[in-house]
Amino acid sequence: MSSDLRQVPLALEEFTRLHEVTLELRAELDRTVMAFAEVATLEPGSIVRLPSSAGETISLHCGDLRVGSGEVLVVDGLLTVRVSDLATPVPPDSAAQEQEDV
Repeated sequence: MSSDLRQVPLALEEFTRLHEVTLELRAELDRTVMAFAEVATLEPGSIVRLPSSAGETISLHCGDLRVGSGEVLVVDGLLTVRVSDLATPVPPDSAAQEQEDV
């Protein structure tokens, strides 16, 4: 799954200035497409089937950027995610070169 993670260009000095910035990290379980009629009939107790199997890794996102993946766990009765893979920061020069190569 790590092969589809985008590399994030970030200079080390830029990174240290960002320590106090808060970000929303989203753990995306899965997505599905449903007809309006199906959504309209949902009620408490309804089951929505997702394409992924139980135990598959989920995606971690900051905004629109996929930053990693993880495994869903229950710890002390709370839903948690064990991070299993993270995008690797790359120097800005490398990112510019990758864009030119595409």
